[in-house]
Amino acid sequence: RHQRDRGPEWANVEELRDLHNVDVTGRVVVIDCVTLWATNFIVDNDGDVELSLAQMKERFDKFTQQEATFIFVTNEIGLGGISPNDLQRHFTDLVGWTNQFIAHAADEVVLMVSGIPVKIKSSY
Repeated sequence: RHQRDRGPEWANVEELRDLHNVDVTGRVVVIDCVTLWATNFIVDNDGDVELSLAQMKERFDKFTQQEATFIFVTNEIGLGGISPNDLQRHFTDLVGWTNQFIAHAADEVVLMVSGIPVKIKSSY
């Protein structure tokens, strides 16, 4: 229903891993969400965090070389306890390192806490 309710100016693209293959030149792009994107890598790479992170960084860099405005939505999953499950711990590490990488490249970073925006990084 939410897709049907969008105006015609919205285009929905579902790309599991290869965002860089989507031409977004001149557009405002919302990537929702980085955490789900990371899931695709860690599952496809049998839990290999280093390989997943390298692939995500490479694709992120290629994707964001396009002339566009990018908004990345992610989850801060590292604020909870430490899981006894190996894959969950590896996934938490992957998402945390990916978030750091994207935040470093971003002009602005906003953490939403209970619907309240908390500026973490600002370009002005």
